[in-house]
Amino acid sequence: MNELYEFAKQVDVFFIFAIIYVLVVNTIGSLIMGIIHWIKKQRKKLKEKKTEKNNITEE
Repeated sequence: MNELYEFAKQVDVFFIFAIIYVLVVNTIGSLIMGIIHWIKKQRKKLKEKKTEKNNITEE
């Protein structure tokens, strides 16, 4: 019975570690994707401003 208890403790620790690991990886991935999305949005705004400025100066 003692061996079963020790095995259950090891499995429990493994599952807790796996859950924490998945949450950390998911958070980091979400953060990176959010930053990439924000950069793309900023570049698009800047590009639109440049084309708008060029259209005004050409007229």
